[in-house]
Amino acid sequence: MDKKLNFKNFRNLVLYALNKRMGGSLFLQSLTQVLYSNILFPFIRWFLQLRHENIHSLVLRNSILEKSFHPFFSDIDITLVVKNESLLDEILKDYFRLKKIFIMLDAPEIYTIQEHTYLEELKRSKSWDVIDLIWHFRKLNWCKKSLLLTNDPFEMIKLNRSIQKSLQRLIRIPSETGRYTLQSFYTLDQLFVASPLRKTCCYYSSYLSNDFPGCFNIELSRKQFEFLNSLMPGESIMSEIKNDTTPIYLQSKEALFYHELYLSKSALRVMRHKGLPTEKHKAWIEYLEEKNRSNA
Repeated sequence: MDKKLNFKNFRNLVLYALNKRMGGSLFLQSLTQVLYSNILFPFIRWFLQLRHENIHSLVLRNSILEKSFHPFFSDIDITLVVKNESLLDEILKDYFRLKKIFIMLDAPEIYTIQEHTYLEELKRSKSWDVIDLIWHFRKLNWCKKSLLLTNDPFEMIKLNRSIQKSLQRLIRIPSETGRYTLQSFYTLDQLFVASPLRKTCCYYSSYLSNDFPGCFNIELSRKQFEFLNSLMPGESIMSEIKNDTTPIYLQSKEALFYHELYLSKSALRVMRHKGLPTEKHKAWIEYLEEKNRSNA
């Protein structure tokens, strides 16, 4: 049975209509990206830093910096880096006031200087390959679930764009076979030293499960599954593989842990400001920090 389509709000209706008329214009895409990056973002940065001494810096991220930017579907993603966690609520009040005016602003990520410095170091390291790989598997699953729930035509197009972008980051289709394979098998080969990976599409783990029609998963042997499961944030390394782990594996596990911890803390700061339920999120962060202390 087909869904009954319905726009969630007037904003989505307007953006959907504008995209139908002008969404294919490369000139508009380039112009909008330049205006956002060189005029709107500097204004937002100036305004917030003028009003809040606790802000260390503001950083653009994601599609606004990429060729995949779209004038109607791409948000302006901003990271706020603060000197400490005091007066965060006042900073976020101003940010969300600006968001009411500039509807293309997305909710911010918020980090302390120490957290942001560590994440930037990760991006320059080999461990980021693993983070990127797992992040896009997870994103596919989130987008799939959201796509099944929404009946907003604008959100459907936006979610499908996100799915396609993640698939492009993750897979390639060899012309000779037409079968999916991962872009980054070398990343997994370095981690799963127990036996070579089967380069077909099958199951990953419940943490990354993705059964969206037309997508793929990865077949792993039991030993490889133990390696993958032990890699996840909050999981201990199984006794069966402790003697087989490599320095690269341990570095990747540490990177995944801190990436998850800092993103979770960032999300909690925004959730508190918006008055959203935080119990489960706080419990997850406390669990991760307790695991970190016990493993120290």
